[in-house]
Amino acid sequence: MALLAYLVLLLFTVPYVIAVVKVYRRSQDLTIPVGAFLVYFWTLMGAWPFILDASTGYMGYRIGMAYYYLMEKMFPFEVDADYVKALALLGSFLLGLAAAWLLMFKRRTHAEDRPRQVVAVDHRRFLVGGLCFVLLSFTLVIPDIQRAMRDDVSVYLAISEAAGARAALHGLMNEMAAICLIVGYAIRLSEPAPSPMFRSRNGTWVDRAYPVCLLLAGLYFVFIGDRHPLFLGLVIGCLLLFQLFGRKGWRPALPLVLICAGSIVLAGWVRSFSWNEVATLEKFETPKPDPYPYDLPLIAHVPAKKGAVADLLEPVWTNELFAAHFS
Repeated sequence: MALLAYLVLLLFTVPYVIAVVKVYRRSQDLTIPVGAFLVYFWTLMGAWPFILDASTGYMGYRIGMAYYYLMEKMFPFEVDADYVKALALLGSFLLGLAAAWLLMFKRRTHAEDRPRQVVAVDHRRFLVGGLCFVLLSFTLVIPDIQRAMRDDVSVYLAISEAAGARAALHGLMNEMAAICLIVGYAIRLSEPAPSPMFRSRNGTWVDRAYPVCLLLAGLYFVFIGDRHPLFLGLVIGCLLLFQLFGRKGWRPALPLVLICAGSIVLAGWVRSFSWNEVATLEKFETPKPDPYPYDLPLIAHVPAKKGAVADLLEPVWTNELFAAHFS
């Protein structure tokens, strides 16, 4: 079954890569391979190490794989007929995307070399809108923050356990705030490009307003521990800058990356703190239940201490690779 799974994976990966290369050659757009890689990372990339690990009795813990806890959080992952069918369906989705890209970029024409129309942008709408969305998001989670204070748990945990329309609206407000402030800032940073898509209707004051507003929003996301909107906005903003500046896009993207990446790292650290730990800025060591051995027979052999080699290689096998694939 493992060989069949690898064959299916190969049959979908090879034409996907060929299509992406063709689209890039036609468009000369750096965002195409970057975006295609991100799509593949969150769909099929996790299959390559997982199939080998599953077919060898889940011994990947010896080289640092640590995704096994997901089996108890979600469901057991096995290389069986259902898994192969899922690979085929996911591969079909990827090829559908690639086919759409090929249709969008049939061939380069002289019309594409003409100067593009420049869109006038009023950045006050992005700035005011972003701050309003942050305020609305905060208002929606006040009950969860109060519960975190009462139960002495992390704000991130209290908010993540919320459900229903209020929680969904809170998530939407976070995404909208990130789009307004991060992508809006990227639009402003893209204006000096050789062939810009946007021009500002405002003065240079927006160059100071964006970092301040984005830092405020970043502190809010650190407080609630939500990294996804920051990451999503950062990816979209950087793709825009690299599309317009080419390989020199890292220069205008630098302030955007520093603010967003700093907030993402800090949010990942702060969200593990309980309310009292955040309030006192002191981490209290509390004993945690030992998950080993796992209850599932498939992974009951995975030990708590995996060895020096596993400890060294564990950061390489990010669980984002596997959680996204299994989702």
